[in-house]
Parts: sequence; C-alpha cells; structure tokens
Amino acid sequence: MNRSDYKLTIKETLSWALGRRQRFSVKGESMEPVLKETEDVLIRKYKKGERAHAGDIVIVAHPKRDIHIVKVIHAIRDDRIELRGVNADKSIDSRHFGAIEEIRILGKMTVILG
Repeated sequence: MNRSDYKLTIKETLSWALGRRQRFSVKGESMEPVLKETEDVLIRKYKKGERAHAGDIVIVAHPKRDIHIVKVIHAIRDDRIELRGVNADKSIDSRHFGAIEEIRILGKMTVILG
C-alpha cells in the first residue's frame, strides 16, 4: 500500500470529468500514514462481475451509523468482508462492528488528490 500507486493520471482525470469517479474527503487518523485527515480521494464502483479483494482501499457505508468510512479490506470470508484501518490505534473497524456485507462498499479508491 504505497501512496505513489494512487496518483492522478490522464485516464483518472477523464473518468472523473465524465462522472465515473466520486470524490470523498478523509476524516480521522485511521488510515495514516497512507491517507491523511482532510485529504480527498477518488473512488470507482466495482465493475459488473468484479469482486473486492483483500488489500483494496474502499469507501464503505458504516454498518451502524449514517457515515461513510475509508478502510482496507483485511479479509473476505463467506461473502462477509473484514475491514481494518492502517493505524490500528485510531481505527474503528471490523474489530469493533464486525464483518460487513459487500453491498456496503461504495467503491474502491483509485486516486489520492491530497
């Protein structure tokens, strides 16, 4: 998980301009040092037939609150997804609220805008 893997490219810029990417702002310290609080990221929905994978950074509808959170997919077991923050000491994740359904994933992070 390297920040340089998430640079803004021409393809990503065009996808964003065409409405194929959605912008989200990072809140909190759970993803530091990969993502810093107040940074913006772009996400894309998984393509039809595409499945989430361990290691994907995703934006998720929180299972118990009306907020969106950014986490890393830690594991996938029996159609349930376990999420983790990079900074475990500052993260509320599947260790607190349990595994989630894949339908809660809004999209996979493609770009860190800064």
